Amino acid sequence: MNVMNYILGLDSGKEKPLLSLTDFFERIIEDISVKMPEFSYIANPHRILVCLARANNTRKSGVYAKIVPMNFPNGSPFKEFDGQLYSMPQILTPNGNIMYIIYIYLPRFFLQDFDKRLLTIIHELYHISDEFDGTIRMFGGKPHGNSRERFNRNLLPFAERYASVADNELMDILKSDYKDLQKKYTVTGRCMSIPKAIRLSRLF
Repeated sequence: MNVMNYILGLDSGKEKPLLSLTDFFERIIEDISVKMPEFSYIANPHRILVCLARANNTRKSGVYAKIVPMNFPNGSPFKEFDGQLYSMPQILTPNGNIMYIIYIYLPRFFLQDFDKRLLTIIHELYHISDEFDGTIRMFGGKPHGNSRERFNRNLLPFAERYASVADNELMDILKSDYKDLQKKYTVTGRCMSIPKAIRLSRLF
């Protein structure tokens, strides 16, 4: 996979400390997995990769984040379809293959209120299968069940409780305005195209 590290909003006339947003979001994921029993199924948060993506516009409405599972249903890395064998790309790390990729859409993610930013993160993490096998949790065959609004409403208590035990430094950054972050830091982050299944061979 082609992974690139972008600098966002660099002011070349002034030296500023670096802030990797992808590292930042990965620290939040690890903090949630440790402090929230409901997310203890995240067996190894280091096997979740966070990437940045640019929103097509700066409107508040639209996609704020997206999770991509790296295995097919039943946790298999392979899938047969129409006589062809397919596989998802493998991203190797010292902690094992990446099981999930979470994309954060900028600047739209930070156009939300703080409560909704935190709920967005909780929302994406709750899509992870409780088997942590690279697949998505399903409710009646659907990722959100019959209602996305009900799905989010059920997760509100988790977001509120995590906010009360979260690392203060992480929450201070999450509460910040995106433009303020760019003024204070040289904001960087990992960018990578969304992986697609690769055709391996014809079965017959």
